[in-house]
Amino acid sequence: MTPVFTNKPDELPKVIAELHRLWTQAGLADEAVMPFEIALEELFYNTVRHGIGDITSTLLLEIEDSAIILHFESDGQRFDPFTEAKQPNFSNNVDDLEIGGLGI
Repeated sequence: MTPVFTNKPDELPKVIAELHRLWTQAGLADEAVMPFEIALEELFYNTVRHGIGDITSTLLLEIEDSAIILHFESDGQRFDPFTEAKQPNFSNNVDDLEIGGLGI
């Protein structure tokens, strides 16, 4: 059974523990997990920070040929930053711009 996580900040240790469980189960080297852990933490906190309402997420790790594929899926509302994000106002001095929202 695949664990399901909620979009609450205190769920992060459970999400990371699941990554490590899947990583070990796949027989991958411990020293290679850190970039995946960082990416997963960023994805999870984006779900927490920007998710609307109660959102659940799942995690899946696949090995395909020589690729490691990490799937983080949530049932939150879809957001496409390329079409839905507001355009930043660059008419102000760069020191006066708000942090965040300046692009990918």
